[in-house]
Amino acid sequence: MLTATAGKITKDDIISILGARNTKLISSLKDRVNVFSEMRQKNATSIDNLATLIKDEGSFLVFCLTGKECEDLSPKLEPKGIKNKRYHGGMEDEWINNDL
Repeated sequence: MLTATAGKITKDDIISILGARNTKLISSLKDRVNVFSEMRQKNATSIDNLATLIKDEGSFLVFCLTGKECEDLSPKLEPKGIKNKRYHGGMEDEWINNDL
């Protein structure tokens, strides 16, 4: 199992669900100089600004406060040329097999 951010409870759940036996868990902290985070206040031009950032900088993870916000944002980026895939905890597993 490889995971970027799972905490202990999540890791234990994954191991249990997979039925993994004799699991060796390797964890480490790493300073990710290639990862940048920023928070911005939403406004009337937020979608356009986000699309420009993604086009200029490349791949992005966009965190939304709610599943509904995630559902609302995804289709607004498509017409701006931003292929995207949304995920939130209320979704079924079919999203895993749908490529961009």
